[in-house]
Amino acid sequence: MKRRVGIALGLISVGLLVAVFLLSDFSMGMYRKYNALRMDPLGLGLKEEVTEGDYDFLLLGDSLIARWRIPGYAVLNKGIGAQTSSQVKYRVKLLQDKPIHAKTAIICVGGNDLKSLRLDPDLSDAVVETTLLNIEEIVAGVKSISDEIYLMTIPPIYTVPFYMKPLQSTHITLASLEAINDGIIQMAEDEGIHVLDAERILQGMAVEEVLAKDKVHLSDKAYEKLFEEVSGD
Repeated sequence: MKRRVGIALGLISVGLLVAVFLLSDFSMGMYRKYNALRMDPLGLGLKEEVTEGDYDFLLLGDSLIARWRIPGYAVLNKGIGAQTSSQVKYRVKLLQDKPIHAKTAIICVGGNDLKSLRLDPDLSDAVVETTLLNIEEIVAGVKSISDEIYLMTIPPIYTVPFYMKPLQSTHITLASLEAINDGIIQMAEDEGIHVLDAERILQGMAVEEVLAKDKVHLSDKAYEKLFEEVSGD
């Protein structure tokens, strides 16, 4: 009996040590990201890349843009993973100061703004309002460097972990995503620019076709489908 108790206590102790190690590693990782953000709030690697010239396409936004490849064209891809609409808004101001011109710009941003609702769902109204105001400023800035603009809605969240489905924050996040997309569609109409309604364009494709292997980002097939809307093919 004592031996079993000793083994059980030993296993518990090992489990606690592993948990402490993993928590410590996670905390250090978050601390590094926090300090990196303080040192480089726009995610430019502490120096903005010198870019100039004429391009067929200017791609601007977060990781959904960063992963977009358009072979056969002169493309300036200014997508940075995990960026919010606020960060992209200020990056546009930097682009405006450079001798850059694009025939067509594709903008997709706002998805990462919703991450704050996981812990603070009460901020929903403020997040939606701020995100749309930022996107409006982004569009205004891009107009000065591009002839034509396509404003893309945030793709639907196709997969929600089962343990998050009952949470109030999950329902609020999904509702806020829909509110931002409704605002984007209305904004495109008001501004006289094109809208890429991702949900409508990708409708009919199986989820496995739409999503990349990480089950978060878009697949090559999904990008091809979206580009057909831009190119008219």
